[in-house]
Amino acid sequence: MMTRRRRLLLMAVAALVAWFAMVTVTWAVRPLSDTMPVGRDPDGLVYRRTVCGTLFDSNPTAGVTVPEPTTPATLDLTKYLPFGFPRPPCVLVHHEARVLYAIDTTAFWLGLAALAFIARRTRPRAPDSAEEPALQPVG
Repeated sequence: MMTRRRRLLLMAVAALVAWFAMVTVTWAVRPLSDTMPVGRDPDGLVYRRTVCGTLFDSNPTAGVTVPEPTTPATLDLTKYLPFGFPRPPCVLVHHEARVLYAIDTTAFWLGLAALAFIARRTRPRAPDSAEEPALQPVG
């Protein structure tokens, strides 16, 4: 039969593993996206959403060349700047996602280490014998 202590430790380990699996499956393997302003028109700011690669891709854009935003021909360029990306698309999002996943991975391993430490420190000790053995005289 399992003791209450062991049951609590197993539930804590299961919850930690489930959390890390959920983070990996629902967030880390899905494609990231980057939305940024590319210019201004008479109606206000114009935004462009770019679909990026996943967290595990070596290239932030998953090897796909992102086309530059095109300025509408009807836009008066004497009043407004031509459209363009303020920074390379997907690079910042990809970097920040990797940092966040590294923090999550570190938290997972530290949580497992803490649970192992708790399991080790709260382990029931073997009962001491009731009588200490008497010392026998030598010789």
